[in-house]
Amino acid sequence: MAQPATAVIDLDHLARYTGGDKAINAEVMRLFDEASEKRREFQREATTQTLNLLAILSPAQRAKFVAMVRERRPLWLRQHSAAQH
Repeated sequence: MAQPATAVIDLDHLARYTGGDKAINAEVMRLFDEASEKRREFQREATTQTLNLLAILSPAQRAKFVAMVRERRPLWLRQHSAAQH
């Protein structure tokens, strides 16, 4: 569930850079909200396309795809996954 930008942005920190100007603060918050929504839309579309691809692959192809994705994950994420198992 999406949170409003004010829930994740330190408004005191923002005010130090904007001089507390309410119009500038509002514009920065609007831009954060816009960027966040664009990212969520991209993630939804990427998920849909990935699921569509996986639906047409054979079980062997899906297994290979998953192995390739796991291999390409950042090291810190692989270490985190290994620690949980």
